[in-house]
Formats: sequence, C-alpha cells, structure tokens
Amino acid sequence: MRSRLPQPIRWTDAASGASLTVQVSLDPTFEKKSLIAVNATVNGTSYAYSLGAATKYYWRVAAINAGFTSEYTAAFNFTTSGSAAATVPTQVAPPNKGTNQPSLLSLKVNRTADASRYQWQVSNMPSFTVLYADEVTADTAYPGQFTGGQKFYWRVRGLNDLGSTAYSSIDTFSVMAPPSRTTLVSPANGAINVVSDSVFFTGVWWATQ
Repeated sequence: MRSRLPQPIRWTDAASGASLTVQVSLDPTFEKKSLIAVNATVNGTSYAYSLGAATKYYWRVAAINAGFTSEYTAAFNFTTSGSAAATVPTQVAPPNKGTNQPSLLSLKVNRTADASRYQWQVSNMPSFTVLYADEVTADTAYPGQFTGGQKFYWRVRGLNDLGSTAYSSIDTFSVMAPPSRTTLVSPANGAINVVSDSVFFTGVWWATQ
C-alpha cells in the first residue's frame, strides 16, 4: 500500500439503484488499456484511491443499471502534487533466476509511493543493447508473452511527470522449451472399417534432443 492517504474523486448521484464504473487514466483518450490506473465499479458518489505523485490524470464515470450502461461523462483532468519519482521499484515475480517459466508470464513489482507508471525493459542480453520489450504501464504488472527455451533479463523503473527513478537491479528468468511435434499412429491415415464404438487414438511424442 502507498503511504500517502488517498484523496476521493466525487460526482453527482446517478439514477436510483445504479452502480458506476470509474476510470482514471494517464491517457486522455482512454484507449490504451495499459495506462488506465483505475477501472472500478462502485456505489455512491465518491471513490478514494492512492495515485502517483506529480502526474496529470484524466477521469470519467459511467452508470450501470440492470444490464444497461450509460455513456461515459466527458473526461475531467487533475494533477497530483509531489516531486520527481525517486523510489526504485523492487521486483517480486517471477523469482530471480527462475527456470521453466510459462510463455505467458506477468512480471510484477512492488508499488511505490511516487511513481504513476512503470517502464519495463526485457532483453535476451544482460547489456540491454537489444530490447525484447520496452513498455510503460500504470499497473505494477506487465503481462508478456515470451519465446520458449530462452533466458531473459529484465528491469523496471518508476516514472511520473517530473522525472524517473534509476532502473531496478537486473533479474533473470528462463522460459520452458515448447513441446515437440507429435506423430499420429492410429487410426492410420485413411483407415477403413474402424469399429465405431471402440476407437483408440495413439500418437508418439518425440522428445526434444
């Protein structure tokens, strides 16, 4: 949790019985999902959430009632107080030097009090001279898809509108090798007179050399 107390955002009451979707984004168009900081369903006329320091945010609200959703309000904006981001994020997942990681893998860091977004760099080289991924998210997780059978190096830094932190330490993980091709054995291709109520399917999996 962030140490600063959250400041509520407020709106006028919606129709009776309606809940509301509240969105807060770093993107004025709200089109880039990775830059949405808040996407919450709430009741009432206010919602409190701890945001990053020294950052301009855009927010809007839509009402939901009995399966219907209103149009979003026009977006308002506000800027949080504070100074340039200084606290370096700490990696929490996957474990450093972890092996046999899945191809679809979320990289995660601890949230810091001053960053409004996080820059993720992933490379196959410890020097980061060539980047496999270089992305910015409002969330503390980066969902990536990684090539099987390879080792990756990754680091993160926090940012806000006034500046960025140093990069974190470099962690590594290795992705499991993809499965090899299976060869079909039976029923054979083009087989005829196969007994319909007792068909056994057999294949041979060839292990990676």
